[in-house]
Parts: sequence; C-alpha cells; structure tokens
Amino acid sequence: MEPCQRRLIVKVNVPREANPKVVVVYCVDPRFQEAFNFLIKEKLGLIWGKFVPLTIEGGASILARPESYEQEFSSLLDRICFCLEHFSSIEQIALVNHEDCNRTKATKEISIEDLQNATANLNSQLSWPSSIEIKLFYVDFNSIEAIPIEERLATKTT
Repeated sequence: MEPCQRRLIVKVNVPREANPKVVVVYCVDPRFQEAFNFLIKEKLGLIWGKFVPLTIEGGASILARPESYEQEFSSLLDRICFCLEHFSSIEQIALVNHEDCNRTKATKEISIEDLQNATANLNSQLSWPSSIEIKLFYVDFNSIEAIPIEERLATKTT
C-alpha cells in the first residue's frame, strides 16, 4: 500500500489584469539567463508581470534574418503582434543579442548589425503606435551594452 500524501496548495495573488510595459526578446541560452535577468531588472527597471518575455533560440537575430529563419521569424513576429494587440500598456520593445550565440554563430559586430536590421524589419512588418520605443542591448560574458539605434531607424514611420 502506498503512503498517503497530502496535496500542497500554495496561495498566490495573481492579478486579473495584465499591464506589461515592455516586450523583451532574448535568447534561451542558459549561460546568459542571469545577465538577461539583471538587464531586465536593473537596466530596464522591470519586475515580473511588467514585461512579456519572448525567448527564442538566436534572440533578436531571428528578426534580422527572415531568409535564414523563416518559420522562427514568422512565429516571433506573430508573438510580438499578439502582445501589441492584447496589451495596450506596452510602451517599449527591448531586443537583446549576446556573445557566442550557438544558434547564429555571429560575431559581436554582426550581432549588433542584426539588432539594427531587426529594428528595420519590425518597422516594416508591423504597424504600431509611434509612441512605442525600441531599445537594443548586446550582452557579453562581462557586460551589458545599450546599442543606439541608427538614426534612419530611430523614428517609426507609418
């Protein structure tokens, strides 16, 4: 006969309404999760519930290379679009790439270029209010770097 086990029930207070401020696109690489969490909490000033984490192998580079990652590109665009349609509270999209990505095999220079190209692709593929800001970040083994958006991409044209 098996021993009697009690069910553990934990009470949590889950809010009925979601009002995230930021969509954060980053890679699933377990080596960088602590750095990504630091970026989200310390650099962006966000706590759980105030952002939507969209993780995908290759991070924001997937948005930069639709010809190489056709299915992932389409899926990630759909996920971002869903967030923008369902959460009117979204004010920002943060795109993150990192050093030594096993999916893209990109150098730092290419990863940063991918962030710029991802911005251009988002601007051309999606329609959203011009008030939504895009922020770019590159994470390496020692630091987190904010990447300025190229001037030609800085403002959303509708």
